[in-house]
Amino acid sequence: MARLQELLRQHPTFGYRRLWALLRYREGLQVNRKVVYRILKLKGWLVHQRPCTPRPRVRGWRSQTAASNQRWAMDVTHIPCGADGWAHLTTVIDCHDREVIGYEFALRGRLRTWLTWYNTGRPHQALGYRSPIQFRATQLVQVAS
Repeated sequence: MARLQELLRQHPTFGYRRLWALLRYREGLQVNRKVVYRILKLKGWLVHQRPCTPRPRVRGWRSQTAASNQRWAMDVTHIPCGADGWAHLTTVIDCHDREVIGYEFALRGRLRTWLTWYNTGRPHQALGYRSPIQFRATQLVQVAS
């Protein structure tokens, strides 16, 4: 029982079957798996197993819209870059025509950088295909006239 307690300290997430295998094959102890289970149950050392709850199924439907700029899809892909670590490719796609609206490839996956570009530099359809800065400049000129 002392050896079982020591194995539990070393491997706190192992269940009774794995502990039994360690005792039987690594330690060479002739012990029954049911005995290991009984000891763990009496001492209250069994690993709590999370209940398997049913997860909703994601349907493989394509997201489609009637016109552009009604719905966008966003995806982040992590790309291994060797010694540099992981790079992150963040893309935003229009669901109507599958046009890539914007992307960012960076060693740090920060959406804030992409949003800054999107809100200041990208031409919007609603703004007459001008960037927000260009649109504000034209609005100020019209107000001043």
